[in-house]
Amino acid sequence: RRQHNIFEVGDWVVNIKTGTFGDFIKYADTNKGHKHCFVDIGLCDVALFCVKNIRHATDEEIKAGKRLEAL
Repeated sequence: RRQHNIFEVGDWVVNIKTGTFGDFIKYADTNKGHKHCFVDIGLCDVALFCVKNIRHATDEEIKAGKRLEAL
């Protein structure tokens, strides 16, 4: 799934624009151009991200619980 940018519930993702790290929830039905999705960013907050701006978190990022700057 990682190599094809396919996301499923529970996948850890990183927003490449903001560095926000969270848990993929589901795709959003916005019908407005680019695909969007809901991501649980912690503390009961859910954000709407453009799918083109997210990537799967690496195993190291998941272990650290945050985006790693070296990537």
